Amino acid sequence: MPAPVQAADFAGNIAGKQYDIEVLPKITGAPIAKGDVIEYVDASDAFRTAAAASINSTYYVAKEPALSAATQVEAITSGAVTVVADGAIAPGDAVMVSGTTAGRVAKAVIGTAAPGSIVGRYIGKAGANFRNGMPVAAAIAGDVIIIDLNRRTS
Repeated sequence: MPAPVQAADFAGNIAGKQYDIEVLPKITGAPIAKGDVIEYVDASDAFRTAAAASINSTYYVAKEPALSAATQVEAITSGAVTVVADGAIAPGDAVMVSGTTAGRVAKAVIGTAAPGSIVGRYIGKAGANFRNGMPVAAAIAGDVIIIDLNRRTS
């Protein structure tokens, strides 16, 4: 059965029926784009776009953009959410913050990924995903994908 035709999806969209959203403190001075993976910075007691190769943090996804001067960011803290892939990711793979592009995700290799670095698990794209039973294709760099946010596996 072919996947249904859908309009292009955008990073930062809620892609499921169960999710959690919070308004969180944001580090001022740097903007956050909608759909960026964000991380908690202990020294500032606030969040920012997750730095490339970030490990051992608390990760969420920005639901709305936050300007440089903003002091808060609205974030999705769990559930199915769209983000941008930064490399090849196979269906079901765990994902972590990209090693090269801040705010994006890349495949995490279970067993070699640092403990606490897993952001979630790749479950598909807008038209084909584990939830609707359609065949899920591998993601490539730049694809908007759906992850099960905070599905910690390491």
